Amino acid sequence: MFCGKCGNQLPDGVAFCPNCGAKVIKEAESEAAATDAVVNAPQSVQPVTNANAVPPVAAPANKATGKLLYTAKRSAFMYKRRFISIPVLIAAILLIVLGIILDGIFFTVLAIVGAVAAVGCILTLVLTFVEASKSRIEFYDNKIVEKGGLFTSHESQSAMTPIIGVSVYQSFNGKIFGYGHLHVDKIGNWDIYSSYIKKPYEVKKFLESLISQTDYDKIGMHIYN
Repeated sequence: MFCGKCGNQLPDGVAFCPNCGAKVIKEAESEAAATDAVVNAPQSVQPVTNANAVPPVAAPANKATGKLLYTAKRSAFMYKRRFISIPVLIAAILLIVLGIILDGIFFTVLAIVGAVAAVGCILTLVLTFVEASKSRIEFYDNKIVEKGGLFTSHESQSAMTPIIGVSVYQSFNGKIFGYGHLHVDKIGNWDIYSSYIKKPYEVKKFLESLISQTDYDKIGMHIYN
Protein backbone atom coordinates (compact mmCIF):
# COMPACT_ATOMS: atom_id res chain seq x y z
CA MET A 1 0.00 0.00 0.00
CA PHE A 2 1.36 3.47 -0.87
CA CYS A 3 0.69 7.00 0.37
CA GLY A 4 -1.70 8.89 -1.87
CA LYS A 5 0.21 12.15 -1.30
CA CYS A 6 3.93 11.41 -1.41
CA GLY A 7 3.92 7.87 -2.85
CA ASN A 8 5.90 6.35 0.09
CA GLN A 9 5.27 2.66 0.79
CA LEU A 10 3.27 2.26 3.94
CA PRO A 11 3.38 -0.53 6.49
CA ASP A 12 0.13 -2.32 7.22
CA GLY A 13 -2.27 -0.86 9.77
CA VAL A 14 -0.92 2.74 9.90
CA ALA A 15 -3.39 5.63 9.97
CA PHE A 16 -0.91 8.31 8.91
CA CYS A 17 2.06 8.32 6.51
CA PRO A 18 5.31 8.27 8.49
CA ASN A 19 7.01 10.26 5.70
CA CYS A 20 4.63 13.19 5.05
CA GLY A 21 2.01 12.75 7.80
CA ALA A 22 -0.93 12.54 5.37
CA LYS A 23 -3.94 10.57 6.48
CA VAL A 24 -4.06 7.15 4.94
CA ILE A 25 -7.28 6.43 3.05
CA LYS A 26 -7.93 2.75 2.69
CA GLU A 27 -8.94 1.30 -0.67
CA ALA A 28 -12.43 0.33 0.55
CA GLU A 29 -13.12 3.87 1.72
CA SER A 30 -11.79 5.27 -1.62
CA GLU A 31 -14.04 3.01 -3.67
CA ALA A 32 -17.07 3.92 -1.51
CA ALA A 33 -16.38 7.64 -1.96
CA ALA A 34 -16.09 7.20 -5.73
CA THR A 35 -19.37 5.28 -5.82
CA ASP A 36 -21.16 7.99 -3.80
CA ALA A 37 -19.81 10.65 -6.16
CA VAL A 38 -21.26 8.84 -9.18
CA VAL A 39 -24.63 8.14 -7.50
CA ASN A 40 -25.05 11.67 -6.16
CA ALA A 41 -23.91 13.42 -9.36
CA PRO A 42 -26.61 15.77 -10.71
CA GLN A 43 -28.50 14.22 -13.61
CA SER A 44 -29.20 16.36 -16.70
CA VAL A 45 -32.90 16.53 -17.40
CA GLN A 46 -33.81 15.86 -21.03
CA PRO A 47 -36.87 17.75 -22.34
CA VAL A 48 -39.80 15.54 -23.11
CA THR A 49 -40.88 15.88 -26.68
CA ASN A 50 -44.09 14.74 -28.21
CA ALA A 51 -43.38 12.85 -31.39
CA ASN A 52 -46.89 13.56 -32.63
CA ALA A 53 -46.74 17.30 -32.02
CA VAL A 54 -47.63 19.40 -35.07
CA PRO A 55 -45.14 22.19 -35.85
CA PRO A 56 -46.63 25.68 -35.95
CA VAL A 57 -47.75 26.73 -39.39
CA ALA A 58 -46.84 30.22 -40.55
CA ALA A 59 -49.73 32.43 -41.46
CA PRO A 60 -50.15 32.82 -45.23
CA ALA A 61 -48.78 36.02 -46.63
CA ASN A 62 -51.19 38.63 -47.87
CA LYS A 63 -51.45 38.43 -51.65
CA ALA A 64 -51.94 42.19 -51.94
CA THR A 65 -48.43 43.54 -51.47
CA GLY A 66 -48.80 46.94 -53.12
CA LYS A 67 -47.04 45.83 -56.30
CA LEU A 68 -47.39 48.13 -59.30
CA LEU A 69 -49.03 46.22 -62.14
CA TYR A 70 -49.66 48.81 -64.87
CA THR A 71 -49.44 52.56 -65.53
CA ALA A 72 -51.87 54.33 -67.83
CA LYS A 73 -50.70 57.78 -68.98
CA ARG A 74 -52.83 60.71 -70.07
CA SER A 75 -52.55 62.61 -73.33
CA ALA A 76 -51.55 66.27 -73.52
CA PHE A 77 -54.88 66.84 -75.31
CA MET A 78 -56.48 66.98 -71.87
CA TYR A 79 -55.20 70.59 -71.98
CA LYS A 80 -56.48 71.18 -75.52
CA ARG A 81 -57.35 74.82 -74.83
CA ARG A 82 -53.66 75.52 -74.48
CA PHE A 83 -53.07 74.36 -78.04
CA ILE A 84 -54.34 77.75 -79.19
CA SER A 85 -50.68 78.60 -78.61
CA ILE A 86 -49.80 76.81 -81.86
CA PRO A 87 -51.52 79.23 -84.28
CA VAL A 88 -50.36 82.14 -82.11
CA LEU A 89 -46.80 80.79 -82.38
CA ILE A 90 -47.11 80.60 -86.17
CA ALA A 91 -48.34 84.22 -86.30
CA ALA A 92 -45.50 85.32 -84.04
CA ILE A 93 -42.94 83.67 -86.31
CA LEU A 94 -44.43 85.48 -89.31
CA LEU A 95 -44.10 88.80 -87.47
CA ILE A 96 -40.46 88.04 -86.72
CA VAL A 97 -39.81 87.23 -90.38
CA LEU A 98 -41.52 90.46 -91.52
CA GLY A 99 -39.46 92.46 -89.04
CA ILE A 100 -36.28 90.97 -90.43
CA ILE A 101 -37.18 91.41 -94.12
CA LEU A 102 -38.80 94.86 -94.01
CA ASP A 103 -37.15 98.01 -92.75
CA GLY A 104 -38.69 100.54 -90.44
CA ILE A 105 -39.39 101.06 -86.76
CA PHE A 106 -42.92 99.69 -87.12
CA PHE A 107 -41.75 96.32 -88.43
CA THR A 108 -38.96 96.20 -85.85
CA VAL A 109 -41.53 96.63 -83.08
CA LEU A 110 -43.67 93.90 -84.70
CA ALA A 111 -40.64 91.59 -84.71
CA ILE A 112 -40.01 92.24 -81.00
CA VAL A 113 -43.68 91.58 -80.16
CA GLY A 114 -43.57 88.43 -82.25
CA ALA A 115 -40.44 87.21 -80.44
CA VAL A 116 -42.00 87.75 -77.01
CA ALA A 117 -45.19 86.01 -78.11
CA ALA A 118 -43.21 83.11 -79.59
CA VAL A 119 -41.29 82.58 -76.32
CA GLY A 120 -44.53 82.61 -74.35
CA CYS A 121 -46.17 80.07 -76.68
CA ILE A 122 -43.18 77.74 -76.59
CA LEU A 123 -43.09 77.82 -72.77
CA THR A 124 -46.84 77.11 -72.65
CA LEU A 125 -46.52 74.10 -74.93
CA VAL A 126 -43.50 72.71 -73.06
CA LEU A 127 -45.25 73.04 -69.70
CA THR A 128 -48.36 71.42 -71.17
CA PHE A 129 -46.48 68.29 -72.24
CA VAL A 130 -44.51 68.12 -68.99
CA GLU A 131 -47.69 68.43 -66.92
CA ALA A 132 -49.42 65.79 -69.03
CA SER A 133 -46.50 63.41 -68.43
CA LYS A 134 -47.12 63.73 -64.68
CA SER A 135 -50.78 62.77 -65.03
CA ARG A 136 -51.39 59.02 -64.86
CA ILE A 137 -53.36 56.16 -63.37
CA GLU A 138 -51.36 53.52 -61.52
CA PHE A 139 -52.89 50.08 -61.02
CA TYR A 140 -51.53 48.19 -58.01
CA ASP A 141 -52.64 44.79 -56.76
CA ASN A 142 -54.45 46.42 -53.82
CA LYS A 143 -55.35 49.94 -54.97
CA ILE A 144 -55.73 52.33 -57.91
CA VAL A 145 -53.98 55.70 -57.71
CA GLU A 146 -54.74 58.70 -59.93
CA LYS A 147 -52.03 61.38 -60.05
CA GLY A 148 -51.67 64.68 -61.81
CA GLY A 149 -50.35 68.21 -61.70
CA LEU A 150 -47.01 69.95 -61.96
CA PHE A 151 -46.92 73.08 -59.81
CA THR A 152 -50.04 72.02 -57.91
CA SER A 153 -50.41 68.26 -57.74
CA HIS A 154 -53.33 66.04 -56.77
CA GLU A 155 -53.63 62.35 -55.93
CA SER A 156 -56.63 60.12 -55.25
CA GLN A 157 -56.84 56.44 -54.33
CA SER A 158 -59.48 53.76 -54.46
CA ALA A 159 -59.44 50.11 -53.45
CA MET A 160 -58.68 47.53 -56.10
CA THR A 161 -61.99 45.74 -55.77
CA PRO A 162 -62.84 43.10 -58.40
CA ILE A 163 -63.42 44.61 -61.86
CA ILE A 164 -66.67 43.65 -63.57
CA GLY A 165 -66.29 45.46 -66.88
CA VAL A 166 -64.26 47.95 -68.93
CA SER A 167 -65.43 50.24 -71.73
CA VAL A 168 -63.60 52.71 -73.99
CA TYR A 169 -64.93 55.66 -75.97
CA GLN A 170 -62.85 57.32 -78.68
CA SER A 171 -63.81 60.41 -80.63
CA PHE A 172 -62.60 61.10 -84.16
CA ASN A 173 -59.75 63.24 -82.81
CA GLY A 174 -58.98 60.55 -80.24
CA LYS A 175 -58.53 57.95 -82.96
CA ILE A 176 -56.16 60.26 -84.83
CA PHE A 177 -54.07 61.30 -81.83
CA GLY A 178 -54.29 58.04 -79.86
CA TYR A 179 -56.32 58.89 -76.78
CA GLY A 180 -59.71 57.90 -75.40
CA HIS A 181 -62.03 57.91 -72.41
CA LEU A 182 -62.04 54.96 -70.02
CA HIS A 183 -64.77 53.61 -67.75
CA VAL A 184 -63.84 50.88 -65.24
CA ASP A 185 -66.81 49.20 -63.56
CA LYS A 186 -65.83 47.77 -60.17
CA ILE A 187 -67.70 46.22 -57.28
CA GLY A 188 -68.90 48.86 -54.83
CA ASN A 189 -68.80 52.61 -55.22
CA TRP A 190 -65.34 52.58 -56.76
CA ASP A 191 -66.03 53.07 -60.50
CA ILE A 192 -63.41 55.01 -62.45
CA TYR A 193 -64.20 57.52 -65.20
CA SER A 194 -61.00 58.84 -66.72
CA SER A 195 -60.54 60.98 -69.85
CA TYR A 196 -57.72 61.47 -72.35
CA ILE A 197 -56.02 58.13 -71.64
CA LYS A 198 -53.18 57.25 -74.01
CA LYS A 199 -53.57 53.95 -75.86
CA PRO A 200 -56.91 53.21 -74.19
CA TYR A 201 -57.35 49.80 -75.80
CA GLU A 202 -54.06 48.61 -74.35
CA VAL A 203 -55.31 49.65 -70.91
CA LYS A 204 -58.59 47.86 -71.62
CA LYS A 205 -56.69 44.71 -72.59
CA PHE A 206 -54.74 44.78 -69.32
CA LEU A 207 -57.89 45.22 -67.24
CA GLU A 208 -59.64 42.42 -69.12
CA SER A 209 -56.71 40.16 -68.22
CA LEU A 210 -57.44 40.93 -64.55
CA ILE A 211 -61.10 40.09 -65.10
CA SER A 212 -60.14 36.72 -66.62
CA GLN A 213 -58.22 35.89 -63.42
CA THR A 214 -61.13 36.77 -61.13
CA ASP A 215 -63.36 34.20 -59.42
CA TYR A 216 -66.78 35.05 -60.84
CA ASP A 217 -68.57 33.01 -58.15
CA LYS A 218 -67.16 35.29 -55.48
CA ILE A 219 -68.10 38.32 -57.57
CA GLY A 220 -71.67 37.09 -57.70
CA MET A 221 -71.72 36.71 -53.92
CA HIS A 222 -70.57 40.32 -53.52
CA ILE A 223 -73.12 41.63 -56.00
CA TYR A 224 -76.20 39.79 -54.78
CA ASN A 225 -75.50 39.88 -51.07
